[in-house]
Amino acid sequence: MTNRYQEAYDCSIQDPEKFWGDAAREIDWIKPWDRVLDDSDAPFYR
Repeated sequence: MTNRYQEAYDCSIQDPEKFWGDAAREIDWIKPWDRVLDDSDAPFYR
């Protein structure tokens, strides 16, 4: 595995909200999102 991949993987496991928030910022949104992770129906996250 490449170092960059391993760093991304580690981040996704250690802090999934930050990982997905950073990924979402790379997309142009019509309406900005207000929550990164919806945990209202845990363990089924969205």
